[in-house]
Amino acid sequence: MNKKFLFILLTLVTTLTLVPAFTRASHADTAGTFNITGGTSGTDYTYSLNTLTITTNGTYTISMATLGATTTTDKIVVAIGVTANITLNGVSIDVSGTSGACAFDMSGATVSLTLQGTNTLKSNTNRAGINVLTGAALTISGSGTINATGGAYGAGIGGGVNSAGGNITINGGSITANGGINYGAGIGGGGSRLTSAIGTVGSII
Repeated sequence: MNKKFLFILLTLVTTLTLVPAFTRASHADTAGTFNITGGTSGTDYTYSLNTLTITTNGTYTISMATLGATTTTDKIVVAIGVTANITLNGVSIDVSGTSGACAFDMSGATVSLTLQGTNTLKSNTNRAGINVLTGAALTISGSGTINATGGAYGAGIGGGVNSAGGNITINGGSITANGGINYGAGIGGGGSRLTSAIGTVGSII
């Protein structure tokens, strides 16, 4: 009788231990107009002033909070020094009308970006669509698409005004990168306010 009771007790403890872990792994939190899976709100990422900021190394999936939503003016920032695996799934950000805003800013971070669905990123003057400055590293893969557009002087993917791009590796996905007017590169450096020279990218593979 005692052995049977002990077996039942161990089974219940095992079940109660595993179920919460499974629930946490599959749970998506809402951060502004985004759904984000992976990490914990307030610890691994924060949302404030229309900005989702990833602050801790980890794996994250970001999609639109409302199914079928078109475009948001919320932004994504990956903090300096963070190494993150991020999946963008059907995300459309347009901050081209917000002064100084960057749709996806990963200055000083290392990001492996996986594309799912159709994604669009548009930034404001001086900022790249995906801000990848010297010292930052971006690797893009996946089966989805991305259209990244810099504001005036900004690259589509790479540097902002007067800034060279970091290391950019493309392993997959369908990518359209449009530099802003005033000599911003598609992929590479931002344009210069002083000369017509285009900044350089650290490396494109």
